[in-house]
Amino acid sequence: KHIFESFTAALRSPLIMLGKITAATMLCVLVRSMSAEGTVDKVFTLICVLTTVLVISDTVTDSLYSVKTSMEQMNSFMMSYIPIFSSVATAGGSAAAGAGYYGVMLIICESAGILADTILVPFLSAVLAVTLVSAINPSLDLGSLAESVKKLVIWLLGIVMTLFTGLLSIQSFAGAAADNLSARAVKFAASSFIPVIGGSVSEAYSAVKGSIGVIRTSVGVIGVIIMSVIVAKPLLTLLAVKLAVWIGATINDIFGISNSGGLLKSINSVLSIGVSILAAYSIMFVI
Repeated sequence: KHIFESFTAALRSPLIMLGKITAATMLCVLVRSMSAEGTVDKVFTLICVLTTVLVISDTVTDSLYSVKTSMEQMNSFMMSYIPIFSSVATAGGSAAAGAGYYGVMLIICESAGILADTILVPFLSAVLAVTLVSAINPSLDLGSLAESVKKLVIWLLGIVMTLFTGLLSIQSFAGAAADNLSARAVKFAASSFIPVIGGSVSEAYSAVKGSIGVIRTSVGVIGVIIMSVIVAKPLLTLLAVKLAVWIGATINDIFGISNSGGLLKSINSVLSIGVSILAAYSIMFVI
């Protein structure tokens, strides 16, 4: 019930924002029909853009701030979860894999937190600010700067995912090879040096190891569920805000309000970067 109510609350704000965007568009259409071509028309156009900025600013900034908050929550959870999962893996005879997982994931969590706090989220805010300024004063022509920052964020995200995949793959291959070698050595020693019941001890060892593997899988599933719950609300909020902004941009285009429509399209692309960051980090930690 609590999760359902939180999802409902996440959808309420974008719906209200869409209503405000629609009302601002209707006001802009009315003002444009009453204004003449020239300086007055430019003033009214600027007022329409500022009105659009006003009605979307709180919801958009809150949704982008939720990206940072959810990543901090994911980091906090992983810092608590890593020792538990590593202990279960080590108890199941995967000492090398457990130790490697512990070290690699600690590095990844710390690096992800630093990268998110110092680079990705500030750059995302910078793109939003530049987009708003460009819409209010088109003569500044800051569109190329905004596109450059967007590309930089996407490149950084791709580099992070590549490094994560490489580190985790190396750790998995090396740890699994070492643990398989250790397990074979234990089974061989038990069957060779323990008289009479050596074979039974070796099979019992395999059964216990397999049982603890089931426990490790269960702990992993619990971690995935908790991570999904953490990221579900902010991701749903971002997607709902994106949908509301896209519908608002479409409404503006239909009525010929090009300045406000262009602003909403630019903000929609900024929100897309936020969705990409949040999805990439959540998928990385789930894997």
